[in-house]
Parts: sequence; C-alpha cells; structure tokens
Amino acid sequence: MGREVEVASNGHQAVNLHQKGASYNLIFMDMDMPVMDGTQATRELRAMGVKSMIAGVTSRKLNSEVRAFMSAGLNYCFVKPLTNENIALLIAKLIGNI
Repeated sequence: MGREVEVASNGHQAVNLHQKGASYNLIFMDMDMPVMDGTQATRELRAMGVKSMIAGVTSRKLNSEVRAFMSAGLNYCFVKPLTNENIALLIAKLIGNI
C-alpha cells in the first residue's frame, strides 16, 4: 500500500518506541498482546500525550469488551478479520492520503 510500517511485538514495545521519540500518523493496536495488552498500552500512550490516531484491533465481539477498549483512547476499533480493503479504507478515513 506504499506506507512505511514499524512493528512492535507487544504493547510494552509500542510504548517504548514513543518514549524514545518515535511518532506515527496511525497506530494499529491489538487488544490481546503479550507483556502489555492493547488497552493498557493505549492508556499509557494517551497519558504520555500521544495524539496519533489509534485504531484498535480485536477478535472479541462482546460490546462491553469493545467499549472498554475504546475507552482507553482509541479513535476506531475493528473486529477481526481485517482485510486489505478495510485497512485501506480506515487509513483513508483517519489520516487521508499521506
């Protein structure tokens, strides 16, 4: 899709990237990750003042779980499975053509 991507294996790594000065236009945050889950990582990023768009990704379908994830500071939440088309539409919707 012509985008530059950086991958963090868990929420702790994602937070560390920002602590080291990295910044991103869009962050995909999986709800269920080892070490630090996506909900906690999103809360920490927002507490650090990160203003980037954060799109949550989860396989959980319970509205209460999705709402709890959203309340951590997400801009949008996808329920898996994701497709290339869904990802492209989300990028266009959230950050436009960068």
